[in-house]
Amino acid sequence: MAISQNQIDAYLAYLLADLRKSHPTSTTTFAASTGGKKFIKVLNNHAAHSFIVLENDDKFNAGDILKAATWSAPAKNFARGNVITGDYGRISWAGA
Repeated sequence: MAISQNQIDAYLAYLLADLRKSHPTSTTTFAASTGGKKFIKVLNNHAAHSFIVLENDDKFNAGDILKAATWSAPAKNFARGNVITGDYGRISWAGA
């Protein structure tokens, strides 16, 4: 299943809403950086926040949200949520 822009936008809106609960005047922003072949990088004020898996593979499903291990790579131990299902249960604005 392909990931829609609406699903990505909903995830970004969730992160911003979660941030605003504890920091209502924060100027932090979240954005999706496309261009990768396997992942979409989610940025938090120009730092890597998380990665979204683009296509199913042996371990992850399309839409799975992975914690950022470094600027350019996700932590591949387990998915924290999924943008297609709208499950963000293990994710906060501070990190996946």
